[in-house]
Amino acid sequence: MPEMLKGTLSVLIHFVIGLGCCLIYVFFFKKIDVLPQFLLSRRLAETGILFIRIMPSLLVSAVLIGYAVIFGTCGQNTVPRFSDILLRYLKDAFIMLFSCVTIYIIFIEIVSPLLMDYRRYSDFKTHDYYDFIKETDISLRNGDAEKAYDNVKAALGIWKNNPDALQLFDKAKVLHEAYVADHKRNNISETASESADPENLTAEGALFISKRFMNKYDFYTAHYYAMRAYQLSTENEPYREEALRLAAQAWNQIEKGIADLTAEFDIRLYQAKKAGYEMIQQGNYIKAYYQFVNAQRMLEQNNPLKRDPDIDRFIDITRKKVLEEVFFIDETASLPLFETARNIHFTAPASGTRAPAQITIEGLSYITNNNIKEIYGRNCELTQYTTDGKILYRSRIPFIKLIPIESAEGEPMLRMLFQAVDKQRDKVVLKPIVLEGTMPIERQTSLRLPFSYSDFELIIAANEGEKTMTLPQLYAFRQRGGQYGFPGQIYHRELLARISDVFLILIVSIYMLVLAWRFRIPPHRQFKHSWALAFPLFFVAATGFVEAGRYCARLVIALLTDVSYSLSPLLLLLAYTLCFIGMCFLFIGQRSET
Repeated sequence: MPEMLKGTLSVLIHFVIGLGCCLIYVFFFKKIDVLPQFLLSRRLAETGILFIRIMPSLLVSAVLIGYAVIFGTCGQNTVPRFSDILLRYLKDAFIMLFSCVTIYIIFIEIVSPLLMDYRRYSDFKTHDYYDFIKETDISLRNGDAEKAYDNVKAALGIWKNNPDALQLFDKAKVLHEAYVADHKRNNISETASESADPENLTAEGALFISKRFMNKYDFYTAHYYAMRAYQLSTENEPYREEALRLAAQAWNQIEKGIADLTAEFDIRLYQAKKAGYEMIQQGNYIKAYYQFVNAQRMLEQNNPLKRDPDIDRFIDITRKKVLEEVFFIDETASLPLFETARNIHFTAPASGTRAPAQITIEGLSYITNNNIKEIYGRNCELTQYTTDGKILYRSRIPFIKLIPIESAEGEPMLRMLFQAVDKQRDKVVLKPIVLEGTMPIERQTSLRLPFSYSDFELIIAANEGEKTMTLPQLYAFRQRGGQYGFPGQIYHRELLARISDVFLILIVSIYMLVLAWRFRIPPHRQFKHSWALAFPLFFVAATGFVEAGRYCARLVIALLTDVSYSLSPLLLLLAYTLCFIGMCFLFIGQRSET
């Protein structure tokens, strides 16, 4: 069997044994506190993370043990310095090492981040579930039916068919149904109070009710109350003639018939559409949106089966414009179920006349709507500074929304929306809560962030820590991190350390070839299976050797970046190249005369 295949077989055996040990450790010895539906996938993810972490040590150990056996069984007893035999060994080993290092890079830069994301996801969902259950229990004790019902539904969205959650759901459902029934009864009683005769109804009160129903185009009820006002009034009261005139007017409207009423409704609908269109021309898209929503509601009340394409089109147009300034409160209903990032903090760079601002976001959610990824934030705190570094104002926003926009120069930016409105009523539901200083009214709506969506993704990754960032992210963020409040030197050093790890593995592996040649098993000595008991010691020694090399490499990187930041990559590459060449010469410069 060719020596390269033997070396590859040694590496595969080490990897298989290492993976098996990782599985045993994670499944039987490591405690993982997540919900049952996440447990199996989480254990597999932890196994993958641990295996990827020890891959370099397994590779180094495989080279040392495998090639000590290979060199001893090759049948070459006498080998001069710089011989073709050692050069062939080095070439075959380098091909095998390069393949293994390539696989390691793929694992550490692509697979490992995905596994780390799942680790965070399972932790988030587990904590969220218990938080929802706790909030449900508190809300039930306080009698807050709506909040209890929403929290327990969110908990069941994470862990379906959980007995405890279902029990709380039944309690919350009963309380919520009672709350809804009371709410309906209150609405009915309010409506009834408008249509029923109060015990102390006066002529003035009846006339007022009649006018209100006239405005609602309920002419029958308006006629009834106008006549009641006429009956309750005396001959000399001023309301008597007005009540009679209003009753006659209502009755005339009744006698017009369905055709005239339909024509009158069309006129009112046209006027409502015209008013909304004029608001669009004035640039008041929020008012225009609610105007067209009211027109649509008016149309549905008159004829539920009828649709007006102009109203539908203008609602769609104005909604898009409205969502550039505010967002609808019902968009935030299920945000906790989609949170993928927590505790985000960064500095928004100065833009125009605005000084830098410090922003913290407790939770971020990504929701895809019509193939568009939308970003929402929960519990955002904004601290705006003056040019001399003093706090101008500090505010907290319960929910925010981030949308992509373009600057006047065509550069991509983000707009952070602060205000949430009701979808059906012209009402601001959420707005910034000022905690310190005075926040100008014009800044209580939104904030322009002078960076793109891709930069915001880098900021989120940086908040997770430089160890979790990929090489492209580190390379991009090392130059931009400073303007967002992150020291760029940290990410520059991590990038160099990550790249140097590849050279370090190759150099240590070549040095293991040197040791394997020096301590190779002689051809005449039979391999003893009891020697396998010492193999874990080689793995421990290899792990210590690799970690010591990494520690020293980081010290050298810190020194080089302090001495010459711009030239540190070139100096480090030169140092590793010399070390690699020197180690190769050390291997092929060996000889054997016995």
